[in-house]
Amino acid sequence: MAKKKAKKKSWRGERAKGNKFSGGDKSRRPKAGTRKRYWRSGYRRKDGSRVKGHYVKNPNYRGK
Repeated sequence: MAKKKAKKKSWRGERAKGNKFSGGDKSRRPKAGTRKRYWRSGYRRKDGSRVKGHYVKNPNYRGK
């Protein structure tokens, strides 16, 4: 009787499992007006066109 081969887990499954509870985002949120730019997630316009995520200037920036 032949041995069954052990199933290899995909790297995606391993990565998802490993990052699920890693606590990588424990730092405090920056105060308002302290960042020059911020990330705007992608969205869909009313006309149906897709806009990818991108960085945007912060109009409330109070830096040097």
